[in-house]
Amino acid sequence: MLKIHHWMTDDDHLQLVVYYKVEETQLVHYQAPHQTQPHNNQEHPRLAKLASALHIFANEWPELSMSVGMKAMQNHDEAGAASVDYLMYSGYVVLGYFHLKAALEADSLMQENQQAFSEDFLQHKIQLAHFYFQRILPKTATHKALMQADLSSLDPVWSDM
Repeated sequence: MLKIHHWMTDDDHLQLVVYYKVEETQLVHYQAPHQTQPHNNQEHPRLAKLASALHIFANEWPELSMSVGMKAMQNHDEAGAASVDYLMYSGYVVLGYFHLKAALEADSLMQENQQAFSEDFLQHKIQLAHFYFQRILPKTATHKALMQADLSSLDPVWSDM
């Protein structure tokens, strides 16, 4: 059995584990212990939109993993063709998770009126998370499209010569 871990956020943490097993020569979705649900974060209302945006990836990432895996079972070159974009997609999502986590912590510290960090520093953490979600995280759409692109698009033009 192959276990693929996807780390997403709910409040401070949520682990989504998707199980796959190989039956003969086919990769089959085996079990999803729980489906992720959008978290209604009452403590951090100004970050709820970011948490909801990240929730979409918690459901999309396992589907993409399955899609790439199924295509690779038919043709091993599919895995290589999708590999860079899969890693880039994954990296963007993981960084989104950490930006959101930092923003949640900054928001908590601001609400507690603590003195360890300046108000400006904490506010910039939250602004950086918003920037990341609005300007960087949307790049995942391109990587998703490239992962799903037909393998024949990589055939060199000169192969017919």
